[in-house]
Amino acid sequence: MRIFISLIIVFVILTALRAPEISSDNYTGYAYAESSDKLLYTEEFTDHFVDGEHTETLTNYFDPNHTKIAKRILDFRRSKFAPDFQTEDLRSGYMEGSEMVDNGVRLFNRKSKSAKVDEKIMSIPQPIVVDGGFNQFIKANWLALEKGEVITFHFAIPARLDYFTLRAVMVELTEKEMKVRVEPDKALIRLLASPIDVRYAKDTRRILSYEGQSNISDENGIIL
Repeated sequence: MRIFISLIIVFVILTALRAPEISSDNYTGYAYAESSDKLLYTEEFTDHFVDGEHTETLTNYFDPNHTKIAKRILDFRRSKFAPDFQTEDLRSGYMEGSEMVDNGVRLFNRKSKSAKVDEKIMSIPQPIVVDGGFNQFIKANWLALEKGEVITFHFAIPARLDYFTLRAVMVELTEKEMKVRVEPDKALIRLLASPIDVRYAKDTRRILSYEGQSNISDENGIIL
């Protein structure tokens, strides 16, 4: 028994001393005007992994002339579905984000570089989804969506210091792709709000296309 315990101790020590395996993945998205080939902006993503665990995503946004216009950081270390995040528009200074705190979720925004930061700590029902945590949430509920189940969640909106109850449902399934529609959970609101359609590759479960309102504004401050 003493030998067995000693081996366990040695194993734990060696594991603790082992340097973590750090890797990254880079990819680019292109945003076009609806029903048009006009390029609005590009998104350059860098995903960071530690021992295979997705810990962080950095995103830089560029206009058609490849001038950097915005940046975002997503930190998944405390929550996969509700990551701490911050997005900043480098032109206007608009900024928004959220972070998990002991008594809820802190939502915050700033209208311009010279404006004060508005914030609110909210108790949001589970499951809580924040910004880029949406993709992690879809992957976690992949099999249920494939079966046609409707998945309801609560999506934080830092711009409004509030949250909406949304639902995700599979609306198209092929051998290679799954199309998921995201819309308000309440039927009456669905009549007034445009849905978001996201297509995923079935093999990698990575987004192929996104159709809906952007989180980036144009040079006049109008959401694209």
